[in-house]
Amino acid sequence: MHAQMQEPLVETLTELGVASPESVAEMVNAVVYAGIRMLEAGQSTYGVTGRPRVVLGPLGHTTSGARGGPTRDFRRVSQSMD
Repeated sequence: MHAQMQEPLVETLTELGVASPESVAEMVNAVVYAGIRMLEAGQSTYGVTGRPRVVLGPLGHTTSGARGGPTRDFRRVSQSMD
């Protein structure tokens, strides 16, 4: 992903306290590009759209936030990957 396009993702991951946000953003980017290649190869949209959820789903583990609402605990997952 072009660096300028990746900046918002890196900033968000940083705000969420994700360890190594640049590396995690690169991994997210790889999943996005893999999906694009699958679509270009003729796989159905329905068949491709669920796969990123399987790969990236652990990053979105829902926990209780500081304000009592749901939040995403990216720190735990990303730290276990380091």
